Amino acid sequence: MTVNHPRSGAPCKISPRGASMIMRKVRDQPRTTQQDLVNDLKRAGTTVSKKTISNTLRRHGLKSCSARKVPLLKPAHVQARLKFANDHLDDPEEEWEKVMWSDETKIELFGLNSTCRVWRKKKDEYNPKNTIPTVKHGGGNIILWGCFSAKGTGRLHRIEGRMDGAMYREILANNLLPSVRALKMGRGWVFQHDNDPKHTARATKEWLRKKHLKVLEWPSQSPDLNPIEHLWRELKVRIAQRQPRNLKDLEKGDEAVAQLAPIQMKNMFWLEQNPYSSHENLLLLQETRAVREALREYQKAGGGTIRESTTQGIAQPQTAVQGYRSTCHRRAGDYVDATHSEDIRKMTVEKEAGGDISKTVMSHLDRTIFDNGELLEFAKMGNNLEYDLYGTEMLNYAYNLEMDMPSDSQSQSEGYEDNIVIAHDIHTKNRLTKYGGQGYLHILKNIVAKMLSRGINQTQVDKIVIDNSKRWLTFK
Repeated sequence: MTVNHPRSGAPCKISPRGASMIMRKVRDQPRTTQQDLVNDLKRAGTTVSKKTISNTLRRHGLKSCSARKVPLLKPAHVQARLKFANDHLDDPEEEWEKVMWSDETKIELFGLNSTCRVWRKKKDEYNPKNTIPTVKHGGGNIILWGCFSAKGTGRLHRIEGRMDGAMYREILANNLLPSVRALKMGRGWVFQHDNDPKHTARATKEWLRKKHLKVLEWPSQSPDLNPIEHLWRELKVRIAQRQPRNLKDLEKGDEAVAQLAPIQMKNMFWLEQNPYSSHENLLLLQETRAVREALREYQKAGGGTIRESTTQGIAQPQTAVQGYRSTCHRRAGDYVDATHSEDIRKMTVEKEAGGDISKTVMSHLDRTIFDNGELLEFAKMGNNLEYDLYGTEMLNYAYNLEMDMPSDSQSQSEGYEDNIVIAHDIHTKNRLTKYGGQGYLHILKNIVAKMLSRGINQTQVDKIVIDNSKRWLTFK
């Protein structure tokens, strides 16, 4: 008697022997197509579809992927790369921090766009929204030279025309050496470039020798060893996201270039308007010395306590304020509006929980609430009203271009002086005096004088600048 045992799904069309056969085939010949495997099984007496082949391979942990492009290596290249790896295998991290990496790259108009995916219906493949325009030779390009080290990004230079050895040496003189000074590489730094003929020309080697530059020996055909490739990839992705349609649009990608460029005099205005679009501008923890210098200036101007209220989850600049008398708050609270409940917006949570509403602060009011009636309601509840964007002279709020940012003059507030506290966010490099920013003494030196000139008396100023913050931050 035959007994049918329960099972889930249809039986496999490919037998274990057939599965072993196709697995052996793809291991030996990874470029084998699904159709090739269908034909092999058909000759063995099993007829299946390409979908069945795909499912079988996936069950065995294989999936179809684009073959990675790698440099074409001859035996001599392999030996040179192996020697380079062995020579530096035990180098400490400090040695790599001394290296200034450099390279050139070409950014084509339709380079990265060619890998774009779209969601569409079957018959909409030629809808202009679902297509990528292609032209011969990439449709135009720009060529860049750049450098960076563990201390930050160096200068980025656009190469005009065909670069020869003389132009390359001029680029190094005008960009490499200033980058080394700006990043404070110090003595013993090492320069890296590849074995392009312009780099290894006798005149270039002589120029490097006269400048007393130590050059990292580099194996040929090894662009994948250079970490600057990650920066180039990031830059190309950002430019591709702008979807340039012609070479003129591509050249406007200078804004994307600026996002990875070092802080220089020529991009200070752009940084002021786009402080969060520059990667370099956000690396404040690198600037311990600059922060301490700004704190000393603040102290000379009569400043006392610094209130540091970085939101939880962000690294605290403790090393920068070490040795300075400071009150350091670990958390600013619920910062992002999306995390606020309706109760928080109505300011009822503190009261219902038995909390002291006078210890609560509504910050960034400079660009958030403009209705005096609403502000008065918050003040009547005993909440502190914080105006904290002093020194931030921007045309628009970075995350809402329709919102005008008030200037320091417009931020002067009258009334409710028992509930007002003021501050300035020193949260990016361009806010430090080293980079032309207002530093920590801006309120004491400039804003207080402006308040007095507006008719706000000294008692009111003391309340806003000193007494209110002291009351807010004093706990029993």
